[in-house]
Amino acid sequence: VCYLNRENSDITFEITYHNGFENSTQKKQIEMRQKQMEEWISIQKQMTGDPEQCIKLLMDWRNMDYTTLGAEIDIAPKTISRTVKGETTPKIETAVLICFGLNLPPMISEKMLDVLGCKLNPNKVEHQWIREALNVKFPEPVWKIKEYLLMYGVDLEK
Repeated sequence: VCYLNRENSDITFEITYHNGFENSTQKKQIEMRQKQMEEWISIQKQMTGDPEQCIKLLMDWRNMDYTTLGAEIDIAPKTISRTVKGETTPKIETAVLICFGLNLPPMISEKMLDVLGCKLNPNKVEHQWIREALNVKFPEPVWKIKEYLLMYGVDLEK
């Protein structure tokens, strides 16, 4: 006899609907999420190993340019450009700010970090907080994500 006993977790994460979907039927919410997932997979499939190609694709997808993205994440547009052109080795903080500034879903953030050569270290607690934010906070404004991470001692502006 095998018995699995699972206690409830101390925390859970939930999907909250906005932009009119909060009042939609469950069927409509599911359809919206399925469409969203298909779009994310399509974007991820178009990403190559070239950082410039990826950032152009993602900025076009989000209707942004270097100036707009730079203003969103408080990084000079030239710094972002040099980062994706491989002229400078990106810091993990810069790479994740790019992901947050573009509101990238987790699967696309993971691909972008890989393309930029930035790996989150599973043995660094700061990197695990960043991973959590990439997974559950990505739709939120950058300032709110920064505040969240600061509560756990992670400063993306260092």
